[in-house]
Amino acid sequence: MIQDWTTITIQALQNAWQGFLSFIPNLIGAIIIFIIGYFIALGIGKLIAGILIRLKFNKIFERIGWREA
Repeated sequence: MIQDWTTITIQALQNAWQGFLSFIPNLIGAIIIFIIGYFIALGIGKLIAGILIRLKFNKIFERIGWREA
């Protein structure tokens, strides 16, 4: 009986460890995608801000009364 519980416990711990090790590549991939997305969002934000400044949207909003926009 003791050997059965020992075997079951060892197998459960091995399965948990294998599950954790198989999760690590997914976690690393998600972090890489998050970082790439962050830099893309920064670039697009700067591009749109530059376009709006060139179109003088800030002056349009000041005339309307939206200084905070």
